Amino acid sequence: MYKINCKDKDIRNKLNNFIMRPDRDFFKHILRSANLVFTTTNSRLMSDIVQENINFDVSILEEAAKATGLELISPMMASNKRVMIGDYKQLPAFAEPTIKKIINNPTALDLSLVLEVLEASGLRNNVSDEMGLKRHMDHENKLIVLRNMSRYFSLFQSLSKDAETIRNKGQESFGNILNIQHRMHPDIANIVSTTVYDNTLNSHPKKVQHFNNFKPFYFKDSLLEGLNSDKSILWVDIPDKQSQLGIERFENSYVNEKEIEVVRELLSKITTDDSKVYSIKVLSPYFKQVSRINKQINIKDIDSCFSIGTDGNLASTVDSFQGNEADVIIISMVRHNSFTPISSALGFLSDMRRMNVLLSRAKYKLIIVGCFGLFKRWQEISSQDALNSRNGMTFENKEFLDRLVDYCILDYETMRDSSIEVDKKNFKNVNFVSSTKFLKV
Repeated sequence: MYKINCKDKDIRNKLNNFIMRPDRDFFKHILRSANLVFTTTNSRLMSDIVQENINFDVSILEEAAKATGLELISPMMASNKRVMIGDYKQLPAFAEPTIKKIINNPTALDLSLVLEVLEASGLRNNVSDEMGLKRHMDHENKLIVLRNMSRYFSLFQSLSKDAETIRNKGQESFGNILNIQHRMHPDIANIVSTTVYDNTLNSHPKKVQHFNNFKPFYFKDSLLEGLNSDKSILWVDIPDKQSQLGIERFENSYVNEKEIEVVRELLSKITTDDSKVYSIKVLSPYFKQVSRINKQINIKDIDSCFSIGTDGNLASTVDSFQGNEADVIIISMVRHNSFTPISSALGFLSDMRRMNVLLSRAKYKLIIVGCFGLFKRWQEISSQDALNSRNGMTFENKEFLDRLVDYCILDYETMRDSSIEVDKKNFKNVNFVSSTKFLKV
């Protein structure tokens, strides 16, 4: 009824007023009668379910890795059986990196301030004691409290690792991994499996056959040489500032105009002989680059066989695109510099979880536009530093960097081998294409 009459302003206002009455009795009766309820973890509806002690047979929590432990508590209270679905190796809960930095620096954290906030929040008096929080704590007990804070802030990740530990002992576990993928080309799945998932992600045999027999896209009359290979991963390499004389830094305030030139060329030349309409999207870790691409590239220059989606934007940030996919994904890496340390040089590109999302959004064709030499150089530097405090990388991020470079390095060297003609180069994993001539640098 609401949907039918929502265009009538008077009826809409009356319904809204009725639904939002302070007593909300009618709404609560409806809620108690519902078999299925869909809501976010921190909504008013979720609050009503908890306060009214409304229970369900099962709570299913989708994208659980994106929620903090506090955000997961309410839906967990609504049922005695909880099913959590998520991937802690993709983007984490909001502000998790900041929280982890605070927790991992115990000397700079004043727990008395945490206690003041808890006491002012209306929690019962003994909650702080149950949590082990005291105003005056020795260093060892403080570390225990901080480890617990870290564990419960990233609750889904903690539970997932606990389940993995149990499985590795050969015991029946409360959690498992879905390791058969049906969504993307096996070439794309392989780079993700190798760099992120310890080679445990496999493609369904029927999907492997489908993708290997169906290659709908090609580039017509492009000024970039070597685009049309049988590989589903294409890396258009931006020449490294450090390895080639006379090249300036292309990156300026998280915008890379040279990459935008390459992206424009790719978008204007990619096509298909198929009558189907395919989806295409440009992704970048940086909002400024996304904004510049959306302003500078005219979607009318893209073949009509492609659709950019219902949001009307050609480009999106990786953070906003998690959980989505497109038939063709073009990634603009942006970073091109000689900054130090690695956090300044690579920025978001040194974050395994963000890179995992970037690399896994494409269904048929993944096109990376970026400076591979920057990754290669920092792999060498970080290996020499032996993960000391100067580069500041976590073990997971360093491992990802090593695996990514190792996965691509032979194909990168093949691209650089001038003794082989461009159309005769044989790539193993990734079809590398040089942009040097195109950019005239």
